[in-house]
Amino acid sequence: MRAQSTRVIGLKAFVAELKAVSPEFARELSAVNREIARLVRDEATSAASGQGGVAGHVAPSIRASGTQRSASVTLGGDDYPMAMGAEFGSIRFHQFKAWRGNDTGAGYFVYPTIREHADDIEKMIMDGFTRVADHAFPD
Repeated sequence: MRAQSTRVIGLKAFVAELKAVSPEFARELSAVNREIARLVRDEATSAASGQGGVAGHVAPSIRASGTQRSASVTLGGDDYPMAMGAEFGSIRFHQFKAWRGNDTGAGYFVYPTIREHADDIEKMIMDGFTRVADHAFPD
């Protein structure tokens, strides 16, 4: 399945310009992306916990991170090998909900959260990037 994403045209050049002014501004951009990832993590963790069962068990494995160029939400890990089954379901393994496919309706808690908050995420990107740009380039 392809990761959910919002493409920001000119992001690479924007990050380079921020770094040229001061590395502090690039760090501010990372903070914006972490804020976005935390929104998704918090909502997805709540959704997974609310579903109970295997989804509730893997809820603590949902993690958020952000870099200058991306916001990321991951789940699973060595202690949670069942995380992908909880998120996407399964045809073969009955401890999971039904497989939802690998298209626009996929997922039970992370991907639906991303879809549900897509407008909020895009607004946070624009507002955050504008705030950083205004700070870095005040004129």
